[in-house]
Amino acid sequence: MPADAQGSLGHCQSGARCEPLVQVAVRLAADPTLGHFLLSSATWVFADHAIALKGALNRRIDMPVLARLLVDHTLHSTKSGTTFAFTRPTITMLPTA
Repeated sequence: MPADAQGSLGHCQSGARCEPLVQVAVRLAADPTLGHFLLSSATWVFADHAIALKGALNRRIDMPVLARLLVDHTLHSTKSGTTFAFTRPTITMLPTA
């Protein structure tokens, strides 16, 4: 299996049945005393975000990495005309001081 999300997506599109499962543990910078939260997602876009975040964490072992976590609410319409709502998590790393 390829090591990056793009390679994995290509592998799956070639006929292999697979999807990502990404789990990211986060702590709120504004109030770390609230504890840790676990976010799980099965989207390729989130897998790409998580890989980038992991790279940042590997480069900054002694320091926290600040990131913005958003949950985008999106409407999708199928070819048959059915519209449904879904959520898509995104992680964006914030610049370091």
